[in-house]
Amino acid sequence: MCSAFKFLGNASAGKRMPAPRVTENYVELVVPLSETTAIVLYYLPKSVHVIWVATCWDEGFEFFFAHPREREDMQRRLRLWPTLGALLWSGLRHHYRHGALIKALDYDAGKSKWMLVCEVPGVNLENAEELFGPATRAASQIVIARSLDLQRELARNRGEAFIF
Repeated sequence: MCSAFKFLGNASAGKRMPAPRVTENYVELVVPLSETTAIVLYYLPKSVHVIWVATCWDEGFEFFFAHPREREDMQRRLRLWPTLGALLWSGLRHHYRHGALIKALDYDAGKSKWMLVCEVPGVNLENAEELFGPATRAASQIVIARSLDLQRELARNRGEAFIF
């Protein structure tokens, strides 16, 4: 498991996307964004009848916490990456409904990784109708939009990470 975005290559143009991959611990769905790029969504059980729709970012945000020397360093980072800061803040407050960044277990790797999650209550992971119903589709759209915002922000300001 893991990797928010996937390069599909030109060979996939016009081909049907693979069916959801179902594992013991999650469901993986590749959603095309263009002919050559897709986003990988994970549907993870949080508790009975509550799931997280997520994208996985591996260890991609460790730089944000690396060696802040002073309070001003952290404030500068928050100005440079406001989407990242807002998602982290939502995760710290356990506000998952509109997207949050948290460390969660990657079942395949057996270790915690950064996940952008959106919580969906009232869903049974074993019921396909519920799993791909309106509430989960809405949460999937939130996760896709927030992931794209975050990816754009990181691409735009990545070089600034090493100035600290």
